[in-house]
Amino acid sequence: MLIRFYVENFLSFRDGCFFEMTPGFTRRKYFPNHIIIDDSGPSDKKGKKIQALPITAIYGANASGKSNLLGAFHLVCRFVTSDHFLSNFDGWPFVPFLLSAETTDRPSKFEIVLKTKGIVYTYGFTVSQEKVLEEWLQAQTTPKVNTILFERFIEKDQTVIEFDSQLAELEKDGAGKWVPEKELFLTFATKAGKGGVHFQNVKHWFDHICFVFTPVPNGIGKLIYKNPDIKDFIAKFVKNADSGIMSIDAKEEKLNIEKMKELPFPKELLERLEEEKPSLYTITTQHQRDDGKEVSFPLQMESEGTRQFMELLPVLFMMKKTDQIFLVDELESSLHPLLAKWFLREFINSPNRRKNQLIFTTHDTNLLDRELLRGDEIWFVQKDEKSASSFTRLSEYENWENFNYERAYLNGRFGGIPFFQETEMK
Repeated sequence: MLIRFYVENFLSFRDGCFFEMTPGFTRRKYFPNHIIIDDSGPSDKKGKKIQALPITAIYGANASGKSNLLGAFHLVCRFVTSDHFLSNFDGWPFVPFLLSAETTDRPSKFEIVLKTKGIVYTYGFTVSQEKVLEEWLQAQTTPKVNTILFERFIEKDQTVIEFDSQLAELEKDGAGKWVPEKELFLTFATKAGKGGVHFQNVKHWFDHICFVFTPVPNGIGKLIYKNPDIKDFIAKFVKNADSGIMSIDAKEEKLNIEKMKELPFPKELLERLEEEKPSLYTITTQHQRDDGKEVSFPLQMESEGTRQFMELLPVLFMMKKTDQIFLVDELESSLHPLLAKWFLREFINSPNRRKNQLIFTTHDTNLLDRELLRGDEIWFVQKDEKSASSFTRLSEYENWENFNYERAYLNGRFGGIPFFQETEMK
């Protein structure tokens, strides 16, 4: 499960910002069923088991940095899970805060605290505009034992990696000399079968995170086509949501590369597509005509709200299978407010929730409901006068427990709302 995420000097995040998934302090016991308690592994300094929240809502004005937070987390995970990620990337993905002369040449820093296999790991790295500068991995197996498994840094223009004694074999191999400067040592070592159980644990955690950035082009079609159980699950809920849909189906079509050659596509793209031979997956929905016969509609004929609802439903299905983290940008997009609330309640109260976590951005103030979310499950992102983003929990504000969340937010009590300058219309 995710415990903490740190980002510094990336896109709109100029200064270091912590995003917590651990419960905040409250005088009252709000929604104890919202707490994930992992009985395995280490406790905190007070002897309590590590706790985490299952859900977090992120609010903020347009261009405040909400999506940048999800983007930073997504980028870190792609970097860890992909081979030769930076070498194959068109351009450089780690863009620093560009609105300050002090930060444009400064490294970007990322760190994730996670718990898996009963162990709390802290993993992070810093990158310049050319290469990986630093990388580190720590493992906390008991409240008092926090082992630095390795530290990577640059010394005299050379990559140096120092290891804990249990990884002495890697030090003998001269790992600092054979890891590419644009790759993470964690990724490179696990691919080579090195690093042992701790490396495998952390890599497995990153590999099995599920990201849901809606809408997902071609994504849900492939999911429905290859998983009949998911198709039936989605069809059941969409039918019960008064959409008029009786059933759904998906089919696979190979991409016609020869036809694409007749159009001005880049040669490199066409060569890659010929090698990969990708497929397109299309969805149809079945409705009942007034004479009882079924009529098929292409998915594009359904409302945006119905399509968004269908994109979200696999989350409720997949959480039955394994513990995952789901990221959704603008969860409420085109959804009726009651459907958005229903979805969140289903996620929180599902007997299959276990250690699954949902992090989403939204503008829907209807979800700022103290009967739905805890105060420490709501975050606000806002920019300062120099356009640098920062985020704050609702529960960090004084007397927050006495507020009507929605009214206080719209009145500017928590920030994260747009401010308009008077503009003369001619």
